Amino acid sequence: MKKKSTQASRTLFESEAEPSGADASSPTDGESVISEHEIYTAAVNWKMRYTELADLPARFRQPANEKLSRISRRSKIEQRFQEGVRNWVSTINLMIDRLGSGLAWRIVSLRPLVEPRTTQVTQSQDFLDMLAFMALRRDVENCGPEELGCLSGFLHGLQLEIEKQIHME
Repeated sequence: MKKKSTQASRTLFESEAEPSGADASSPTDGESVISEHEIYTAAVNWKMRYTELADLPARFRQPANEKLSRISRRSKIEQRFQEGVRNWVSTINLMIDRLGSGLAWRIVSLRPLVEPRTTQVTQSQDFLDMLAFMALRRDVENCGPEELGCLSGFLHGLQLEIEKQIHME
């Protein structure tokens, strides 16, 4: 199953209901389709980025071992890790739905568009769009601490990447 972006006219303020008008599952303005595997892989990478080594499942800390793999998949650490991955997947899917696959995937993959004359992070439209999205989601009643934490992680990673690109020029 593939995740597709929604209508271009959909705003960040709209509810979880399907947008009216054209087919909501059709990609807009040539945006690419992002597979569930790509989303899951990105979610695992983001979860690993913000997890202490001691809190990583054994399969990420030690060489592959079939017996260890069977045991570790049932461990509390593995269960907590998978719950965290599900939170990242949910947040990524929400961003794709609300921001469109192009912008959302630039944020998730830390490949923001930075104009050559950009001298400050706040001059990046991708950063401003993500900041506005986070502010709107933060004010939504059903935005839980897990989602807010994921959004903060994305914003922080985006900021660092933009700063890196600015200093490279």
